[in-house]
Amino acid sequence: MKRAIVLALLVTALALPVTVSGQIKEEYWKRLPDSAKVHFYTHDYSGKPALSLMCFLNTIDNWKALWGPEWEEKREAVELLLNFLADRWPGSQSLVVYVAGYGTQYFWPWEMAFTQGHAQFNVQMKDVVAITDAFNGGRLLEGAVAWGYIRIPQGIDTSKEFRIWYDDEYGTMKPEQPAPTP
Repeated sequence: MKRAIVLALLVTALALPVTVSGQIKEEYWKRLPDSAKVHFYTHDYSGKPALSLMCFLNTIDNWKALWGPEWEEKREAVELLLNFLADRWPGSQSLVVYVAGYGTQYFWPWEMAFTQGHAQFNVQMKDVVAITDAFNGGRLLEGAVAWGYIRIPQGIDTSKEFRIWYDDEYGTMKPEQPAPTP
């Protein structure tokens, strides 16, 4: 019960501003560093867009960047959320995942996977925290948004390039690399 109350409060306080199409508004999205976010699409069998997936590393610095001048009013809710996830997944990092469909589609968070080098890590239900009911999986009606958090597997080094997959399509997270020493 306590978890449900905390999550309900967080959804209300942190609801990301979205456009009519269900995307995070560009003015917010562009505040995030390119090295901490990825936006990719899946397609149906005819090649038409099916899902839009916007993902970013769930860190306090990224939330500060995303909210910009609104940060102070969102700070307490973000800190509660980060503490909740740290208690749930000690020592792990997580990814904010925001999914919108083109028309009615199906979305299942456990169909996501991470790859790095030759290693693959599949998402399991224990790796998922749904903020919206649609993130629990199933039919995603037109105009609805699935929003939640996915634990990044321990085998993924987020300081190096890695891929986030949904079905057969992926986006590549490209962290900033230090400049080579001359």
